[in-house]
Amino acid sequence: MGAASSSAACQPTNCCSSHHQAFLPHANSMVESVHNMRHSACAINRLNIDCLVFIFYEDVLAEDPPELYTANWEWDDSGDETFRELIGDAYGHRGWALLRLSHVCRRWREVALSLSSLWASVVAQLSMWDPDGGYQMTLDRSRGLPLSFVLPDRPLGSRMERQLAEDIAQFGTIIFDSDRSAWPLCLSGRHANLLRKAIFITGGYPDSSHPWLDIEPLHMPLATHLVFDGVYMPSLAIGWHRKALRIAPSTILSQNISSFLLNLSSPDDLVLKICVYEIVNVGIFSQLVDVLRPYMANPSYNHLTASDCFQTWQDAADTPPLFSLRQGPNGKRRVAVHVNMDGARQITSLHQLAFGSLVPGQIRILSIENWKFDRYPLFPSVQANGAFHLDVLSAHVEELHYEMRDLTMASIWDRDNRRWGTGLLPYFILRYPETYPLLRRIYAHGGSKIPDLPWPSAAQLLGIREWHELRVRGGVCLEVLHLEGQLPLGISAQTTSLELLGSEVPVVDDRRIMAVSPSPSPPSSNGDDSNDDAEFIG
Repeated sequence: MGAASSSAACQPTNCCSSHHQAFLPHANSMVESVHNMRHSACAINRLNIDCLVFIFYEDVLAEDPPELYTANWEWDDSGDETFRELIGDAYGHRGWALLRLSHVCRRWREVALSLSSLWASVVAQLSMWDPDGGYQMTLDRSRGLPLSFVLPDRPLGSRMERQLAEDIAQFGTIIFDSDRSAWPLCLSGRHANLLRKAIFITGGYPDSSHPWLDIEPLHMPLATHLVFDGVYMPSLAIGWHRKALRIAPSTILSQNISSFLLNLSSPDDLVLKICVYEIVNVGIFSQLVDVLRPYMANPSYNHLTASDCFQTWQDAADTPPLFSLRQGPNGKRRVAVHVNMDGARQITSLHQLAFGSLVPGQIRILSIENWKFDRYPLFPSVQANGAFHLDVLSAHVEELHYEMRDLTMASIWDRDNRRWGTGLLPYFILRYPETYPLLRRIYAHGGSKIPDLPWPSAAQLLGIREWHELRVRGGVCLEVLHLEGQLPLGISAQTTSLELLGSEVPVVDDRRIMAVSPSPSPPSSNGDDSNDDAEFIG
């Protein structure tokens, strides 16, 4: 009886049997998948090292961490902590991926350990995870390649700060955040002979107890880019072949401006960008100008761009440079200084200080750009004359670019032609025809959004005609007045006429009438690819 019961208990019930039968196809599928994976693994293991390295780069480590800067080294989302965290997380993920790959099997470990450049890029992350051995392990696996210390999303610890200072000669890239203002002391007198890119993010104010004047230069002979993001400018001296320097946003203090910049050298290829959105007073700005004089006097920087850049703090990110220098009409800015002042009238005082550092005969091209006429006036005459009638400009400029992109110029002329200029010439030239005797080429960029208010207006055309006639009497002839800009749809041909200029003014008319974009249509039979959205006037 007991044996029979036991035997019966061992027999599967109909319910269990049905579940068993239903599970069999799934089990068979799992077994088949395991076999396929095993064969795939065997196939991968038979690949050579180069193929495996390619697979690792393409499939496992293909996504590069985002850059903190745009391609032109413009500050993008520097103040966004979330963006910095994305960078830190991306490098952290790369470090964990390398560790996991190095523990899959002997073959994969061989490949993972061969990725020296990737190990060199995660030195900061691995030194955090394994303080006893991770840092040295990363140094060994990088095999002498320039290291990247990228840690923008968390404060730099004292231990990591010490390691960074001790091994600074091995680093090619440094990006870190520190809430301590004393970190320059750790780098004082060090030689970073491989360093090309350094971004120092500092949240602390300078401590007056630190011996700032005793700090020795941090030598970076190969550096191409240096950025300071924070509330002060640490004391560093740089000698390199190409530089880009940005300090944003900062308050220039008299005790640190000289110690920061006085020892900078001036190489042939220089990119110096200083952003100081708050200036304590004009006297301190003069210290900055004194320091920048060796850079500004470079004879190859023959194009000066000036802007009335007074804006509110909220607009600081879009503020154009107070002034910038470049080579040729379309060259990249080589020296640019951004500021934010408490009043528009102070701007011309800064211009006069800056332009006084230029060398006579250096500036051949002058650009006036990005005015905000709806918010504050263009240079009042007395102030502007002091800056723009300096001999370094008025006696040597041959070409003028006058940009009025945000303005319906006719209404401005009607408001006050003595303050605002004509939209074709700035007031400090228009009302003083005897100045700028070498000026031969004028490029005016403007426009209008209102059909009844053309650009240029009749008053503007008559104004420049009178100016040109006075110049001709003095023996100065204009080569070209080039007009470029946008006019609204519906503006009449009579309104766009330039007859009031007369026949003596050599004008090139590249103004466009902007039409409403047409609906999509099949391409024409003649294969014309021209843009129908805009129509030339001239």
